[in-house]
Amino acid sequence: MFLSDISIRRPVFATMMMVTLVVLGIVAYKRLSLDEYPDVTYPVIIVQTSYPGTSPEVMERQISRPSGGVATSGTATAALLSGSDEPG
Repeated sequence: MFLSDISIRRPVFATMMMVTLVVLGIVAYKRLSLDEYPDVTYPVIIVQTSYPGTSPEVMERQISRPSGGVATSGTATAALLSGSDEPG
């Protein structure tokens, strides 16, 4: 009850202490360096393959899925974009 006793007996003193704490907190926040918030970029891999004369289903099953598994093995990849379509 120490804080409540001071706040009742000396309200101006208690208010000034709270304002001081808020100001010190703002100053400390502004002094934080940018090293505390590093720029994080996640690797993205895009694999493009071409196999003329095959259907998109065969291309996906035989080329895209196996190469995607090899491309993402052993890395912390955020996204792997792959698509199969028929040219023309």
